[in-house]
Amino acid sequence: MPKKSPTNLASLARGILAWAEGRGLETGRLLSAAELAPESLTGEETRIPHEQHSALWRELTTILGDPGFGVKESESILSASSLGVVGMLAMTSRTVGESIDRSVRYGRVLREDVVARSYLTEQVLVVELRPVSPQPRAMAEASVAAFRHLLQRWSGQPIAVREVYFQHARPADLSAYERVFPCPIRFQQATNAILFDRSVSELPLTTAQPEVARYLEQLARAKLQALEAHDVLEQDLVASVRAAVREGAERGDVNLTTVARALGLSARSLQRALSEEGLEFRGLVDEARWAVAAPLLSSSELSIEEIAERLGYSDAKAFRRAFRRWAGVAPGELRNRR
Repeated sequence: MPKKSPTNLASLARGILAWAEGRGLETGRLLSAAELAPESLTGEETRIPHEQHSALWRELTTILGDPGFGVKESESILSASSLGVVGMLAMTSRTVGESIDRSVRYGRVLREDVVARSYLTEQVLVVELRPVSPQPRAMAEASVAAFRHLLQRWSGQPIAVREVYFQHARPADLSAYERVFPCPIRFQQATNAILFDRSVSELPLTTAQPEVARYLEQLARAKLQALEAHDVLEQDLVASVRAAVREGAERGDVNLTTVARALGLSARSLQRALSEEGLEFRGLVDEARWAVAAPLLSSSELSIEEIAERLGYSDAKAFRRAFRRWAGVAPGELRNRR
């Protein structure tokens, strides 16, 4: 099964469209270039392919005629609300360090096209944003700059930046970069990154709301687990689920929760993933029960009642109805043909 394309939260696209509209730009042109319908961006859970998100930034670059607009406008383009539950969780954290840690830990909920990580050394706090696929220069620059702008806004204090790294080539004009990043700026690096003084991690946030943050972290964790469920199922959705269901059928336990637990998923995550693949759990259970029942009828001396019980049916009558639906004949008839 081919690996699915990375997706990003639709609220990011809504944020960039709102920014463009506020500056009198033609949002219809942006939507057309990204092949997005307005209704496809509604809902807090909605995700869009990262290619469409990137297309919005590329078209904005064309409209503005400025590939460096991302760093110039970075303070106004991204907000906590456009960053969904992850942005709100970061804003309500207690300190800068906790905010960054949560932003990175649940970063995939926001964007799957970037792998984020953070770490402390003796002197610096490092945040790396490594794209998993090419992205417009403006998008990369705004993403890096957003860490400084948002943390300064939430802490109410200046945030010292030690260095900034970008993967793309050095532009001819650095004036906008030097205004946003009063520090060494390095281009053509292995990854995009921003480095703060280590002491920054202890700065308190004036927007901290620990109780709210605990609730938001539960939501973020659930969303991350739902995305991780796809990783398990993408390895081979049909084979992995069928194998777990078959094992359950052989034990007489094909309960959704039990099968999901065997795959390391929640029942809700399993149902959602199957639905997105056009599969139904009940159909997979029927297949597994048929695969187990047919050889038992053909080669064992177990009674039909015993086979029904072994497969987890409430009674033999329910098993007989299901078997006729699968095979077109009653289980007794198949056994007689043996």
